[in-house]
Amino acid sequence: MLYIFLLLNMFAVSELATEDKICLADRSQCDKSDEKLLVDWMDIDYRTFMQKDLVEDKFTAINVTKSARLKPNRDIPDYRSQACKRKSYDEKQATISVIITFHKEARSTLLRTIVSVIERTPEHLLKEIILVDDGNLDPTQGQQLAKIKKVKLVRNSIRQGLIRSRLAGVEAAQAEVLVFLDSHCEVGYTWVQPLLEALLVDRTTIVSPVIDNINLNTFQLEPVSSYLRGGFDWRLDFFWEFITPSQRATRIRDESGVIDTPAIAGGIFAVYKDWFLELGGYDPHMEIWGSEQLELSLRSWRCGGRMVIHPCSRVGHVYHSSVKKVESEENELREKYNVLNKIRTAQVWFDQFYPIFKSTLPKKLRNTEVGDIKERVDIRNNLNCKSMDWYLRTVYPELLVPRNGDIAFGNIYTNQPIWTTCLDPIGHSDSLSVGLNPCLQSNHVQQFHYTNRSTIAQDDFCLTLEKVQVGTQLAMNLCDDTSPRQRWKTIYPKGDTKLKGFLLKNEKYDVCVDAALGKEKGLLAMRCHPDEINQRFMFQYII
Repeated sequence: MLYIFLLLNMFAVSELATEDKICLADRSQCDKSDEKLLVDWMDIDYRTFMQKDLVEDKFTAINVTKSARLKPNRDIPDYRSQACKRKSYDEKQATISVIITFHKEARSTLLRTIVSVIERTPEHLLKEIILVDDGNLDPTQGQQLAKIKKVKLVRNSIRQGLIRSRLAGVEAAQAEVLVFLDSHCEVGYTWVQPLLEALLVDRTTIVSPVIDNINLNTFQLEPVSSYLRGGFDWRLDFFWEFITPSQRATRIRDESGVIDTPAIAGGIFAVYKDWFLELGGYDPHMEIWGSEQLELSLRSWRCGGRMVIHPCSRVGHVYHSSVKKVESEENELREKYNVLNKIRTAQVWFDQFYPIFKSTLPKKLRNTEVGDIKERVDIRNNLNCKSMDWYLRTVYPELLVPRNGDIAFGNIYTNQPIWTTCLDPIGHSDSLSVGLNPCLQSNHVQQFHYTNRSTIAQDDFCLTLEKVQVGTQLAMNLCDDTSPRQRWKTIYPKGDTKLKGFLLKNEKYDVCVDAALGKEKGLLAMRCHPDEINQRFMFQYII
């Protein structure tokens, strides 16, 4: 994959630094004499290092005061199952290069990430920590950390973003296995051995740990269920979803076994370096960060690989809140780049399903210029990658696709302006009624098809006006193409109602779907009122 390294040289000059010597990133290592200048992490002045966060006004996404008061090597709870704690691992596992990129990261969270890796990784497995300074204004932050044994510093002279920074880290890495971490993590006990075990079974695997939440205010480690996997929607937005029933049965029988996942969260995973490069690495023409993990997930599954989550490896991660208002310009730029990355991903990988993705974009963004994708298409062709249709049938059948005759499909939202409540047949106790529940992206019972016959269908059942009477409960009955009671027109009222969404009005009778008592009585048929907020709905996808 020589083109990756050529592109890196085009994009930025990266340097690999030690205490007293600068080495070019394509050098295998610095002069051995430099190693004697390195120290253990506790021998640097880490208290002063972390306290510098408190005098800088740029870390408002976390409680930096609380973070700076914590020890770099603090104890954390062990949330592994008993089955995982009983497991033993081969001592002769592959060595790892841990790649951590950072930009405007609090010193305390970055240091704890590094220290947790050093303290909780067997020394013979940890070859190096590649720390990539992504054009931070203060170069001393990385330089001070590069004094620590096993830490090597790569510095971008200008910001390149997470994606190209990780590629710079890959170029510098010397171990067999790459482990990517975000710069605000704390690895758990016996965290890396399960990941290496999964790679040993199949070299084409990309494996992720269970990612626990580190509370951004209290910094307490909050456990996350090991019954979750990664998913995404047609907007290419990532989310966590429950594993399938068959996977749950497997997990109950063996709490220490890996599970397949359609996608992984972007920040934390392990992969053999040679396989990562053979797959094509990251797309270097993506910007900053966003959707790169979904592009990698689609490519891995469809080009001969596999993605799994190992429940015996747990890593804590701080999910940052939105950044402060003075950085709104940077947020707008990030949104622009995120759209660019999504479009590049969809153009290469979505095949005949690309129009679904395109329909999710605001019209003003649908013709966004994303650069030449020929290079990524060539990778797909050279690896004889499978189709999106294969992926949907084999890997991710839970991702709903439109049927012939659909006008819209997916969740049906209500409860504006936040639109977080969805129609749900199990949201009310009656057997055929439709109630309301919080929206779940890949929950089959919340997904519907709106057809060109104006029916709201789910499998062979359609939303039905049981009685021609105001206040009657609506039900899901067997679809009948001849029944006007199953036909619902979308009406966008004229005039300034200040409400978004549409009414669902019966085609023949003067009643509309009403969700005001959705939780208590289910959906009801009521007189249509354009100003009634509980009669406004929105489809997840309009084709």
